[in-house]
Amino acid sequence: KGMGGMPAENDGIIRPFLCVTREEIERYLSDNNAAFRTDETNLCDEYSRNAIRHKIMPLFEDIQARSSEHIADMAARMREAEAYLNLKAEEFCTCHVKKRENGFLIDLSEFKKEEMIIQRHVIFLVMSRVMPMVNGFPSMKDMTSTHIEDVISLKDKGRGKEIILPKGVVAKRVDGGIFIGNLKG
Repeated sequence: KGMGGMPAENDGIIRPFLCVTREEIERYLSDNNAAFRTDETNLCDEYSRNAIRHKIMPLFEDIQARSSEHIADMAARMREAEAYLNLKAEEFCTCHVKKRENGFLIDLSEFKKEEMIIQRHVIFLVMSRVMPMVNGFPSMKDMTSTHIEDVISLKDKGRGKEIILPKGVVAKRVDGGIFIGNLKG
């Protein structure tokens, strides 16, 4: 998901200048005698985004001209792939995931038929539906790919096996499926 970078539009936030280079913006401002401010935090390599921008990207450009363009193209393709995989996971959930008290039940026989990449997206999607909300979004900060792989491993385990996940969430192998939900009391 992170490989796609920031989208130009996301949840009502529009970033119209992502496709414009800093040099192009500065040239436009200079040509039009417009003043601008520099955010001092953008100069500090203490932040990883700035260290990448100031140290790593110039090295890439020295090695391969237009590296930034190639990376931006790859990020756009990653966003397309992510959107497609999310669509497939949503389709699966609509047909094969049932709402239960305190969580969701994934139909195991149908889940096993899916490719691993779809299984991962389904688990992530279901987990996001049971995680606590922070500022209107599911708090997935503490959920890792290891957690997702652990939940997927339940498909080959016996009934009653469970995994305790962050934020009071549990995944449990039950008759006919995998339950993902909130721990009771």
